[in-house]
Amino acid sequence: MYSCKAQQTMRWIDELYQKYQLPIWLTEFACPYATDPQEELDYMASVLPLLEESDQVYKYAWYVHRRAETTSFITEAANLFEIGSSKLTALGEFYNNFPANVTPDPPTNPTDPPTNTTTDKPVTDPPVKPYSSGTCRRRKNRK
Repeated sequence: MYSCKAQQTMRWIDELYQKYQLPIWLTEFACPYATDPQEELDYMASVLPLLEESDQVYKYAWYVHRRAETTSFITEAANLFEIGSSKLTALGEFYNNFPANVTPDPPTNPTDPPTNTTTDKPVTDPPVKPYSSGTCRRRKNRK
């Protein structure tokens, strides 16, 4: 889904869900033709909370992790990594540190910290770093 408006993205997701009645895996989304990283960040900051809150969305992935072309449909303003580097851009930092909607499981031992069912890691762990290749993916804990 390529839009610079969070509400438009969510309407499209709702239409798909109403048509197929299946959880949505949003495998690509970004603000097209944006040349200003701040425009991408504004879109990301407005759409991520909506994606996390939606019961219709099962998983989502930002597009693209790294792109060298400035004249394409999705420009380097959408990069999560700096070109030729494994260093996150400001957009990548925001995406990586955005809190996922994770429900902790009750600890089996009252002295153990709660864990995330998906990863079996303590909820207090720092955010998982994005993959070094391919698109960064975020996982949502759904029952």
